[in-house]
Amino acid sequence: MNPIMRIAVIAAVFVVAVGIAFLAWRPTSNVAVPPSPSLAVPTIEGSWEVEFTREEMLAAGISDPAEDNNSNYGQFRLTLEGGRWALRQLAPVDRGGGVSTYTVDPAVAHLYAPRDGVTFDIPYVVTPTTLTFGPGGPVTFRVKSWTRATTELLPQSPTATGPLKFGIYDGPTLQVADLIAAVNADPTLTPEERTQVIDVFLGIRGHVTWRDSIELLEGQLFERQTIDGVTGLGSFGAYAFPTDQTLLYTEGGPGTRGTRFDLTISGETFTLHRTTPANDAADEFVTRTIFESGPFVLR
Repeated sequence: MNPIMRIAVIAAVFVVAVGIAFLAWRPTSNVAVPPSPSLAVPTIEGSWEVEFTREEMLAAGISDPAEDNNSNYGQFRLTLEGGRWALRQLAPVDRGGGVSTYTVDPAVAHLYAPRDGVTFDIPYVVTPTTLTFGPGGPVTFRVKSWTRATTELLPQSPTATGPLKFGIYDGPTLQVADLIAAVNADPTLTPEERTQVIDVFLGIRGHVTWRDSIELLEGQLFERQTIDGVTGLGSFGAYAFPTDQTLLYTEGGPGTRGTRFDLTISGETFTLHRTTPANDAADEFVTRTIFESGPFVLR
């Protein structure tokens, strides 16, 4: 190779080497790398469906014999939307349980069940297409994995309905001795009705204190009685405000006659006075005791 050609080859090799070194040592932030697509994190938000038989429900294990009824097996749709949830049974009968609230952690859902007055803390595993619950809630949730379905939006409801906020309102704590004395002093009650009110409707004989609470949530009213510190669900149904001074409570399904109350509000406190005639003297006494035992104060 002649001298001129040798110099040209050496120069070319030097240029290539310098270029490779530059690419190897320059900061990576200056290197154009196409971004990789990010995968969406699965969420429990949306609607889910499941279907199972009574036999499959029993095999999953029930904690209470009362769970063995046709409201706990069949076909169901669960919707979780922005902190509100609803469970609807599609078959063998079509019925819903109303709308309630929930919060969620990365592995545990906290579903408030107003009918039970508790929050179910239920572990879960979610994929883009399935939702599987662990123990911690009703048997309906954990028999099988739920399958994602077309999202069904929940009915919209404001944070307050009518003139009262959602929440639990506690009445004053009353002495059972005073209640029993009032029952025995009521001239409209027969001896049989007095026994029925004390032992069946109120269940207070042999106890010391009694208090009634009313929860208002998403158009649903839950009345609870606390006897000596133990709380149990009394009645529940739908409520509405025909006016800001009237509360209409309907216990039962469609076609049931509602009970109308005059409503008096002071800040976050309210009192009720029944204006709908009672069915009988015992119903009059119990309803007056429960709903007129206020004032009820927002907890």
